[in-house]
Amino acid sequence: MSIAPSAVPSHGEFAVRYAAALNGHLAADDDDALAQAFLLGREAVDNGLGVLDFASIHQHALQQILSESGPEVLTRTSERASAFFSESLAPFEMVHRGFREANAKIVSLNSQLEQKVLELRQLAAIVEASDDAITASSLDGTILSWNPGAERLYGYTADEVKGRPSAMLHPPDRPNETSLLLDIVKQGKGPNRYESERIRKDGQRLYVFRKGELPGQVYRAGTFAPVAG
Repeated sequence: MSIAPSAVPSHGEFAVRYAAALNGHLAADDDDALAQAFLLGREAVDNGLGVLDFASIHQHALQQILSESGPEVLTRTSERASAFFSESLAPFEMVHRGFREANAKIVSLNSQLEQKVLELRQLAAIVEASDDAITASSLDGTILSWNPGAERLYGYTADEVKGRPSAMLHPPDRPNETSLLLDIVKQGKGPNRYESERIRKDGQRLYVFRKGELPGQVYRAGTFAPVAG
């Protein structure tokens, strides 16, 4: 049975080929015909044909076939046509499943990101409220963050020190301390706690202990009174 182009809905050329392939399947009922159904479905997906439009093409083709079929073959024809249509929908299902999986992954990643942002906000609040001097620096020693505790301990505001080298706090007799520590840090090592000296903005010399969290270069500092030797 032939399908006239004028008798099919939009996407006429494709609809004609689909109807012909469906007819071929109903006549042959073999794997090659079903493979053609899959290829037509993939072509429809590649050309941006919506699943509803695709279903309309199938329905139109099947209606014309059934209208010319005898009552004794209607059930068998409908069953075999359903198998053809299911196979042709496989590419749509694959694409939609990929979208669903991608969307589920995006939702999961967004949830993880929101949780991470919440944790960082909580951490930032803790750092801001802490009485301890908490600072962070890059691996080249540049000061990145400076909490109110550090402002009180060292006398510098955050704006005065951010972007400057942490060596600005070192006494003149300890010029290489930062570079030595950074070399150790870059090797994945480093002291968790060490004692040293720093110079406040007003020139006062401080005896400090520093606790580091590697490799983030986040330090908590406090002062202590040196024991006379």
